[in-house]
Amino acid sequence: MTLRTVFAGVAMVLVAAGCTARPPLDDQQRTALADSIEQWVAGPYLAVYQHPNVDSILAFYASGAELAVAANGTILPSYDSVVAATRAFWGRPGVTAHFTLGNAHVNVLDREAAVVTAMVTGAVKDSAGVETPMRIAWTAVLQRAGSGWKIVAQHASVPPPPPAAVPARPAARRR
Repeated sequence: MTLRTVFAGVAMVLVAAGCTARPPLDDQQRTALADSIEQWVAGPYLAVYQHPNVDSILAFYASGAELAVAANGTILPSYDSVVAATRAFWGRPGVTAHFTLGNAHVNVLDREAAVVTAMVTGAVKDSAGVETPMRIAWTAVLQRAGSGWKIVAQHASVPPPPPAAVPARPAARRR
């Protein structure tokens, strides 16, 4: 093979790559994509927790080594650990939840990836009917998968409760 053949092959690959590259998103496209991602999170993603089915929840996450999840000081280092944690919590009989997306910020990286940061509020109800209010600071990295999105990285934390009010000390007696 001659050097000329190698250069011709490389040039053909570069031309083909240039033809398939998409132009960058303009502001209108970026806004539309951010809005659709916010609707995806507020809609189908949070709705799956109302009457949780572990497999339905896991369908929103990328399987494989690229998945990374951290929650309240715990790192789930693999897809298998995310599956185990999801089954342990959401697989309990009678557990339901309702969540609302608030203060969402969607950072569109490109057509194929975005980062969502938001406050999620709601409550989880256990099988005994005891409801626990929740307020969660949530960040997720999304990657396009077919016609939808998959979470490839996520961090969720529950902010500490506000400090308890300290009762006022009675005024000292004067003599």
